[in-house]
Amino acid sequence: MSDSDKGASEQSQTPRHCGSHGHHGHFGHHQHGHHAHQHGAGNRADSNRNFFNENTDIYDNFPHAKERGKRTALAIADKVQLDKDSTTVLEFACGNGHVSREFLPFVKSLVGIDISDAAVKRFNDSFESEGLADKAKAFVTNIETDQSVIEGQTFDLVYCASAFHHLDDPEGVTKILGSFLKPTGALVIVDVTLAEGADKLTVPEELKHIVLHAGFNKADISKMFEGAGLKLESYSLLSSDKGDKELFIAKGVRG
Repeated sequence: MSDSDKGASEQSQTPRHCGSHGHHGHFGHHQHGHHAHQHGAGNRADSNRNFFNENTDIYDNFPHAKERGKRTALAIADKVQLDKDSTTVLEFACGNGHVSREFLPFVKSLVGIDISDAAVKRFNDSFESEGLADKAKAFVTNIETDQSVIEGQTFDLVYCASAFHHLDDPEGVTKILGSFLKPTGALVIVDVTLAEGADKLTVPEELKHIVLHAGFNKADISKMFEGAGLKLESYSLLSSDKGDKELFIAKGVRG
């Protein structure tokens, strides 16, 4: 993370795969400080659910989670127009809500979905305690197999912050997320950039039960968007702290 002199002590208190989704250092400190990821309906989905259920408290206390949540939210907000009176938002793999929280002052409402029961409870308890339950609500679901919690809804912005590398079927999830966009809406994905020449399936052995992809490149994301009936409008690198994996931010809109 950004404070190298704290690295040893933080690692001793942080799970091997740690982080704040939407802003995370990857393999090592996998910083998804706020969310569990949704995978196919197999063992990896169960492993992720269990992992993030067990580590919800650690992510809330991780020192960089809030900062990375803010940095990620600002990067996403820079790509779309937000209106506090009309903009509706869906966050896929919302976790504890570190990224969602940054959006609330600038949007009408936000719905979060996550595979982790514990993360969703933390999300809802947090916003309810602050009197914000009317603007932000999260639901437990694996969107690949059950979309009933958001059935019939469409959103101006749908985003996912650093969860796609966990997915067994990122192409399929992209199609599902795209189906919940309003005609003028945008899908924004933030995730790990795949280094040039790297194998996207090269994942450390100890993380394979919860991580499938080492990252994605621009061509990967463009293909996913195209398969969902979207076009890649923008793709750029996200500012990162020392120790972070390099992240990209990509925006897809209806062609």
